[in-house]
Amino acid sequence: MMKLTDLQLRLQNCIEKIVKEIDWNKIYKAMVCVDWVWAPYGRTPTIDELKQRTREQLEEVATQAFYNKENYTISCGGIETSARFWEEDGESGWTLEFKFVLDSWYDEV
Repeated sequence: MMKLTDLQLRLQNCIEKIVKEIDWNKIYKAMVCVDWVWAPYGRTPTIDELKQRTREQLEEVATQAFYNKENYTISCGGIETSARFWEEDGESGWTLEFKFVLDSWYDEV
């Protein structure tokens, strides 16, 4: 059995903390209200499916930020996850973030 490194353990703990703190019922209700359908399912995803997708995206953005030493964002199905890489005084890590996006807009000038 592979032993988790300290970094992997910290990452897992951070992801689980984020997933635990999110108000999944509110997100699910919003998705049902606007009849948000995820193509792979042909229906609104369940709370468990939302949690799983969030975990997967957080793992991916953290991995990309860590190995590439740059910020990384994935936005898919309303779930936006970001990792911001940082280095300071010989230490390095990343900040993970979750957002649920119903609407957004940007413009370039």
